[in-house]
Amino acid sequence: MIILNWLRHPLAKSITDIDGENTYKVHRDIILSKPFLLKIYHVFYQYLLAPFKNTTSKQTKIVEIGAGGFNANYFHPEVITTDLHQTPFIKQIENAHSLSFKNDELDGIILVDVLHHIPHPEMFFKEALRCIKPGGKLVMIEPYYSFWGSLVYKNLHHEPWSDCESWDIPIGSSGRLSVANMKMPYNIFIRDRAKFEKLYPELKIKKIDKINFFYYLLSGGLSYRNVIPSFLGRLIFIIEKILKPLSSFLAMHMVVEIEKNDPKQRLSLGIT
Repeated sequence: MIILNWLRHPLAKSITDIDGENTYKVHRDIILSKPFLLKIYHVFYQYLLAPFKNTTSKQTKIVEIGAGGFNANYFHPEVITTDLHQTPFIKQIENAHSLSFKNDELDGIILVDVLHHIPHPEMFFKEALRCIKPGGKLVMIEPYYSFWGSLVYKNLHHEPWSDCESWDIPIGSSGRLSVANMKMPYNIFIRDRAKFEKLYPELKIKKIDKINFFYYLLSGGLSYRNVIPSFLGRLIFIIEKILKPLSSFLAMHMVVEIEKNDPKQRLSLGIT
């Protein structure tokens, strides 16, 4: 505990309420103060936006849900960044349970560590299905519960996890960040993948890529100092590529890419 307290990032110590309004800015300041962590977020957004061929096109409409204090706009100003509450760092307020966009309006929706904070994920999936146009995508980065990941999350992370049958977050706190079930995305896309596919036949899971074995942990994330010097970051990414065959055992995050099928195409193939 003494070591963890010493490793605690000075800016993180200023957060007295994880759900407080100042948390957005503190998290942003921490990311910008740590070159290795900033690089990691750059990589995250590369993963999220890679499935969209014309990301920088003015005609491409991509929305980020739960954008908070640091988001896609740092690298990609054209993304429509949204959050449940107004901050200086987003473009508009949106509730994931009830989006303001029209039917088939969006080319895509992206999320970074947000799904496991959405109290009723089925409501969000229905809204995403409504708003995304045929051929559009829902892409997210969420916790992955590998053997290694589960050890880290259970012992070094403050957010709760539950292997409950329901996808909804167990009733508890009502805060923006304190409401969470870190295991929910794993439950949905790994444990209950067949259930997801049955509930949302138009949402096809194209890919689940297991990533982040050590690099986020070594960066200290949003709570701690860098565990390694920033200049070693490149080496860490190389090591992770070498260890890719062990991703099911080591991964702490997964990139989930989902595509909305064109209903006309489904009918032409005889799928109902």
